[in-house]
Amino acid sequence: RFTPTLACVADVLTKGAIRRLARKGGVARLSPIDKTIHKTLRVFITRIIHDAVAYGEYRVQCGRLAPHWTVTKQDIVHALKKNGIAYYG
Repeated sequence: RFTPTLACVADVLTKGAIRRLARKGGVARLSPIDKTIHKTLRVFITRIIHDAVAYGEYRVQCGRLAPHWTVTKQDIVHALKKNGIAYYG
């Protein structure tokens, strides 16, 4: 069975995926997407995913939840907060 790793998740950041993320964020017009934007976004998403997985593993080790591989919404919120981004939701 194939299990995606952090490297696989960060590799799917195509130009189209970056455009869709920007549109959801409210960006009306994009300049040409170059390697700098791609690299910056890849580093950011990899950091957030890494922190969210660490929060999920911590919950399992504390015995708060049964062992599973699901990252919850709250794990993402905590990872964003750790990286200095306030997200309320």
